[in-house]
Amino acid sequence: MLHGWLAEKRQRENGSRAFDIYYYHKSKQYRSIVEVRKYVFRGLSKLEVDQEATGVKEVSSYIAFLQEVISMTTS
Repeated sequence: MLHGWLAEKRQRENGSRAFDIYYYHKSKQYRSIVEVRKYVFRGLSKLEVDQEATGVKEVSSYIAFLQEVISMTTS
């Protein structure tokens, strides 16, 4: 799990055996990984692209966070 984030697995109350996972960050609840991605990718406007080095320069701490979220959702 990412630093500063918590995940909680809850069984649905409708009697089914299905579970939902809720993500928490800075006292805010996100009901799905889609909501987490929306929150994370808002920070992309804070990135600068260095055309000469053909790389991305970190302007904020979003890079590490994005990499972690992407690895969580692709595994």
